[in-house]
Amino acid sequence: MSRADCIRLVVFGVFLAGIVMVVPVGGQEPASLLTPINELRNDDELAPVVGSAELDALAERYLAAILESRCLCPVVDGAASAQHLVVEVRAALGSEAVVVDAGLVVGYDRSRDAAIRTAAFDPSNGAVILGSRMTLAGIATGVVEAAEGWLVPPPGGVGPEIDLSGYTLVVILMAGSSE
Repeated sequence: MSRADCIRLVVFGVFLAGIVMVVPVGGQEPASLLTPINELRNDDELAPVVGSAELDALAERYLAAILESRCLCPVVDGAASAQHLVVEVRAALGSEAVVVDAGLVVGYDRSRDAAIRTAAFDPSNGAVILGSRMTLAGIATGVVEAAEGWLVPPPGGVGPEIDLSGYTLVVILMAGSSE
């Protein structure tokens, strides 16, 4: 085998490996971040939600506020902030609907996918995740810097505090409207 043949064989091998790595198993698209949410909605015979770039951007803003304030509660001031969330969602979507539903879920876990599943399957988030009028969702994730030393109570509030350093936070923002 000549040197040129060896080079061609190596180039072909690299090309073939690149194709195998790009094409998902079975030719399917990678799983959506909304899959855990839509699995739950399907179990309750609810229509699936679809991703919204506008809600993704708004979720990113809430995530930035959470990371900056080091508080898992981006909505403060009770009902006034809940109304503020509806106003922000309405503006982001450019909605003029009479009724706009909006909900915000915050969670954390060791990885992005685990954080989304943990937040989606937390029973306290059921009103948002399983809202019958919810049709759109936006998701933002970010990792807490390792040097921050941010302690939070564990899910359910029982047990020692968890240091979120290195954990992934997720903000899930869902919305729907009634025309």
